[in-house]
Amino acid sequence: MKRVALLQLFHESNTFNRLLTDEDAFRQRFLFRGAEMHAIRDMENEISGFLDVLTREGITPVPLICGRAAPGGPVARDFYVAFRDEAVARLKEAVAGGIDAVLVSLHGAMVVDGFPDAQGDLLRSLRAVIGPDMPMVGTYDFHANMNADLVHTLDGLVTYRTHPHEDMEETGRRGARLLLRLVREGRPWAQAFHTVPVLLPPTNTRTADPNSPMSALIRLAEEYERDPDVFAVSVFMGYPNADTPDTGASVAVTARSPEKARDIARTVARAIWERRFELTPPLPTFDEALDMALASTDPRPVILGETSDSVLQGGASDGTYVLRRLLERGVERAAHAAIYDPAAVAQAIAAGVGNEVELELGGKVDTDNFQPLPLRARVRAITDGNFTVYGPVSRGHRMKAGRTVRLQAGGVHVVVTENRISPFAPELLMHVGIDPASMRVLALKGGIVARSAYGDRISGSISFESPGWATCDYRSLPYRHVRRPIFPLDDDAAFE
Repeated sequence: MKRVALLQLFHESNTFNRLLTDEDAFRQRFLFRGAEMHAIRDMENEISGFLDVLTREGITPVPLICGRAAPGGPVARDFYVAFRDEAVARLKEAVAGGIDAVLVSLHGAMVVDGFPDAQGDLLRSLRAVIGPDMPMVGTYDFHANMNADLVHTLDGLVTYRTHPHEDMEETGRRGARLLLRLVREGRPWAQAFHTVPVLLPPTNTRTADPNSPMSALIRLAEEYERDPDVFAVSVFMGYPNADTPDTGASVAVTARSPEKARDIARTVARAIWERRFELTPPLPTFDEALDMALASTDPRPVILGETSDSVLQGGASDGTYVLRRLLERGVERAAHAAIYDPAAVAQAIAAGVGNEVELELGGKVDTDNFQPLPLRARVRAITDGNFTVYGPVSRGHRMKAGRTVRLQAGGVHVVVTENRISPFAPELLMHVGIDPASMRVLALKGGIVARSAYGDRISGSISFESPGWATCDYRSLPYRHVRRPIFPLDDDAAFE
């Protein structure tokens, strides 16, 4: 093997979010073509993992195209079709120039507006170019909503082992090593796929705690991979805020024997089912979480994680519920990030640093759950919103929050951005002049990833239930396409 083509299309789509993810949204993270993809070498990303293994093995990478956007509403159809067609054209050129295999990085929970099964469509389009015999291996996010087609169009696949996802680059390495093993050892290989009828929230599928139920499931997968005839055991927790027939947990296994692959997939899938209650704990209300945070005697701040309006869960990020409660309760030394409101940013910039501004803040996108909050605040900082994340999560990623302002109302410092952006990294707060250590409470739209990103800068992190398109209260969402029965929506859900 001498040359391997590389491609990535990565998006987690919340179908309850009506704000489409267009080309501009991808450019806010990155959209690279050809040799531009080498810019990813210093980022925590699957492509950087691909490049690392291939170059060390003396194999020439052939970068095609890659795009990554923050989670949000479904991807715009015109962007997807243009991306697919360009990917196919570039792959045809690569095949004509001579390639031996393909590595693909997908999320697995991407939904395209008005285009059913777009990820399957992309893989089938690539396979039509390279034919049935050229090896193609894929990498996926831990929260993919999978189907058999997404598994069997590939010759093998791997997925993240950590949540928060600190192993994106390592997953790329594992995918590249799996491809090399496939080529060197040759076929026959077998793949098996098994679904689990559960909707699992992100709040208790973390792996940072070795005693967590998710860590136990990952260890089970790794134990099976010690068998030399088992190449990969991939556990998918699924992404419940996408209303699709594939939504839910699943397991994919690549092994030498079809029987072994099926047995392992079924066993691991049953293990997920049997832990479903451990994986779906009830969450406190915001006020209960705030009371716990204020009772802490540790001088370090506590993160309060608003998962229901989190960008990383596909929320609008313009909810005002938490800010309203912080102000009503008169909380001091609190930072709240980040509210997406371009109009409010423009007003604050017009007012200028040091001056007061009156706003109707937020509540303009997710009008199902929020309304604008009348706010009188002082403008404390104005920035361009460009900063780099230094790790451990999304290390090296250059973030583009758009023009960003820091407002102060009472004892609460509020970060407002022109683009939707997750506040998981402490670099966002520091970028606008907030020292996290000086705060008592960090009310972040998210929190699960921030817990790892902040590390020992915080004394703890508490997720809570609240309104929003990214809610973990799945019984409150108007599902129409999810396969039924499924836990916890249906009492008669059963493992088959």
